[in-house]
Amino acid sequence: MHQDLRLTKSHRMRSLLAAALVASVAMSLASCSNPEQAESPGTSGGDPKIGGSIVFGVNDESTGWMPATDRWGPGPINMARSMLDPLVVIGDDGQLHPWLAESFTPQDGNKTWLIAIRKGITFTNGEPVDGHAVVYNLQTYKSSALTVFAYKPVINIEKADDYTVKVTLDQPWGNFPTLFTGQAGFMVAPEQLRNKDNSKPIGSGPFVFQSWKRDSELVVVKNKSYWRKDAQGRQLPYLDQVKFKPTPDETSRTAALAAGDIDMMHSDSARGVSRLIRGQVPEHQKVLIDESQGDEMNVIFNTQTGPTKDEGLRKALQYATDTSAVAAQYDQAYEPADGPFTQKSQWWAASGQQPTSDLDKARQLVGDYQRDNPGPVKLTLTTIANPDGLETAQLLQSQWSAAGIQVDINSQEVTKFSGTLVGGDFQALVFAYWNGEDPDINYTFWSGANIGAEGSIGLNFPRWTNPEVDAALNAGRAEIDPAKRKEAYATVWKQWAEHAPFIWLYHNKWAIVHRDNVYGIDDVNLPDGKGKAQPITWGTVNLSNTWVHRS
Repeated sequence: MHQDLRLTKSHRMRSLLAAALVASVAMSLASCSNPEQAESPGTSGGDPKIGGSIVFGVNDESTGWMPATDRWGPGPINMARSMLDPLVVIGDDGQLHPWLAESFTPQDGNKTWLIAIRKGITFTNGEPVDGHAVVYNLQTYKSSALTVFAYKPVINIEKADDYTVKVTLDQPWGNFPTLFTGQAGFMVAPEQLRNKDNSKPIGSGPFVFQSWKRDSELVVVKNKSYWRKDAQGRQLPYLDQVKFKPTPDETSRTAALAAGDIDMMHSDSARGVSRLIRGQVPEHQKVLIDESQGDEMNVIFNTQTGPTKDEGLRKALQYATDTSAVAAQYDQAYEPADGPFTQKSQWWAASGQQPTSDLDKARQLVGDYQRDNPGPVKLTLTTIANPDGLETAQLLQSQWSAAGIQVDINSQEVTKFSGTLVGGDFQALVFAYWNGEDPDINYTFWSGANIGAEGSIGLNFPRWTNPEVDAALNAGRAEIDPAKRKEAYATVWKQWAEHAPFIWLYHNKWAIVHRDNVYGIDDVNLPDGKGKAQPITWGTVNLSNTWVHRS
């Protein structure tokens, strides 16, 4: 039976930050306009102008350009997407669509999948994008310390014919193509894999690598032999050149855009994006807000060791938390969360986590905890040392102290924080994560199989599960019927609310801010001509259809 790839909603890889976190494991072991009234960057400006260049300010740099081994966050993913093509993408309908792949066909009760590759596509060194190249890439992902966890169910990868790859799994996986929705789905040329060269990427994307000065600038130029055309049959890409400028400091990126030193930037600053959502867009700029399933700001408790091992104390903290007030600090720009999906998602179901605090109940549970643990109740809350994390941590500190819990805040730079997270060296953390259109994308991080022993690496960050959760996650992975999958995942959300390994705070958003002469960012057509790609995926965009009007 052939199965169309349009299975169910699903981004964002694995999460992409997921890649950054797992890499950590491997290495340590003016006047304003309303954006809703502004012209769409994809449909305004008339016919595309061919040629020209843009400068894109991104928030972080990569360790290199080998997707199976290098740590990529949103900045590097933006750069990689200009040079490398993935097997699948998310459409603006929230569903998976083939890109380099032409179709995915399940067999043997979804334990075997055939991946048909589009014919006639070549990497920029002339090598074909064929069964051999895809097998080589997937086998590399399977053996890499960075991506091995995501590929854990894969037991065999082989070429069925010149343009078909056969993947065998150790369990039914009805949504198997979600594996390729991010970093673990990009294809590079066999030459790059043979040479293990992470400094000069060879892809099949709209642009070709020209030069890279780490922490300064990546330059890509038009791929004149690119395989895709726009919806009117014009050759892509439109631009001749793109320069990416890694600029970690949000204020510096914003100033560079205002000065005209860059043409576009991305941002997930809750304070900054909330202003853009409210219409505070600087003159001569436009904004594209990410309306997909983005990150969730949340609290994670270590349930394996320390004070938060006690479920009663975790419940006390949950009852002490006013998630509506946490979200309200950004002027109602964000939806309070009770789980990892917004209410517009097909995967949302009421979890039972209360949106406001119940201090009487919280104090009662703190008192119960103190009967077995005499003395003051003390807790360390760890956060990334950025404004969003610190603001939220300070508000939680105030809310929890009202329940009689002493909270110290420990802020860490992101690399150290990643190690703290996967190493379990924390009591409670607050940060934004869990982007993904489909719950199965985060299976690796929710499964009990990845808890890890005390003091060792664990990708199940709270180090918590129970039989109901694992059974529901496995059912959601194996099943295709959306209604049955939703029922399975609703069990997970309710178990989390009942046992409190997480406290869900609010649903965060990304934004692309650009000069008002830049167009086409949200106008990326799918290869089969049936719709468009999702405009923004975890702060990343496809620049193949972007063009610029220079006066």
